[in-house]
Amino acid sequence: MKRTLYTASLLLTLTSCQSLLTPTTRELTLRTDAMKTNCVDGQSGAVLGRDCFKVYTLPGNSIYSTFSITTVKGFTYQEGYESTILVSVAEVKNPPADASSLDYTLIRMIDQKRAP
Repeated sequence: MKRTLYTASLLLTLTSCQSLLTPTTRELTLRTDAMKTNCVDGQSGAVLGRDCFKVYTLPGNSIYSTFSITTVKGFTYQEGYESTILVSVAEVKNPPADASSLDYTLIRMIDQKRAP
């Protein structure tokens, strides 16, 4: 009986530790805006000296965020084109103070077309 309780306790502990080591990820379908915009600091409202683009969630086409040109790993933003992309979003454990707590990686390009 003691051995069974010990084994169950050990398995529960290992399972709990594994969930702490594995970042939470999810998939998200986004549409990029065709026009660049200025990056703006979310707290101060100050215009930053780099280009950004707006992204919208699909379905629904509601505004999701404004990304820096390099936010999505593996994706190259092209001004003048609307792109529909599938991305993996992973939570970053203990990110630096000036970095995002989310990590975006391109899974695949779904569609890309020149904006009217």
